[in-house]
Amino acid sequence: DEHFKDDLLGTAKFDCNESFKEVYLEAKKRRDEQSKDDLESKEWYDNSDNSSGKDHDSRPLSTKFDGTLVLETTRQQAENCHGSIQVSIECQVVQPLNTRSRVIQTSQALVQLNEHIQRLQTEKQELAGLIQQNDTKITEKENQKQALNKKIGELETEKKSLEGKRNGLESEVAELSAKKNSLSQKIESEKDGTHTLEQANAQLRSTLQQVENNIANAQNQLQTQTNGNAQSNREEQQFQNTVFFLLIFFFFFF
Repeated sequence: DEHFKDDLLGTAKFDCNESFKEVYLEAKKRRDEQSKDDLESKEWYDNSDNSSGKDHDSRPLSTKFDGTLVLETTRQQAENCHGSIQVSIECQVVQPLNTRSRVIQTSQALVQLNEHIQRLQTEKQELAGLIQQNDTKITEKENQKQALNKKIGELETEKKSLEGKRNGLESEVAELSAKKNSLSQKIESEKDGTHTLEQANAQLRSTLQQVENNIANAQNQLQTQTNGNAQSNREEQQFQNTVFFLLIFFFFFF
């Protein structure tokens, strides 16, 4: 394998097909360096916060050199040497130099990321609450709108009903005016009647004047009829009572 220097305590790539001497010397050099680095790593670890018994954050990294080495020999040497040498060299790095700093940086970044996530979750909850409040307000406005539309419809119906009553009252006023004229003519033609008739005529004039006043009041009250149906009903009942009294009076005296 081949590792980079920022990941391991210095590595070198070995080609196991080279001569045994070169591989052996390089392996011996690596072994000496490894022993020295392991000692330095142990001293650093003992002086660090990890010496208190916390979990060690190192990860075992190994480099293995494997292969068959062919020795270069002379013909004379080869007579007494047959076969090949199988070489297997392994080295293990206990503590990378910058693993602790990377762990610290990663931990700090993770804490900041968690804080940012927490802030986003809080903002999300606040936004959800605002959305729910807005939805509630919209629903209330829709309900108010529907109630207003219903009230407008009721007022339109009431307006039409009052207009019908006004037309009926105007017809009654016209009929009463015609009866008034007829009675006036009869009164003029019967001036030579008895004293009782004169009293009746005087009372009739008073009644007619009251009817005129009631008619005038009824016309004025028709203009403000939409402000209160109860008042209109009372005036209409009074008007009908007056007309009823007048008819009874005419029937009694004539």
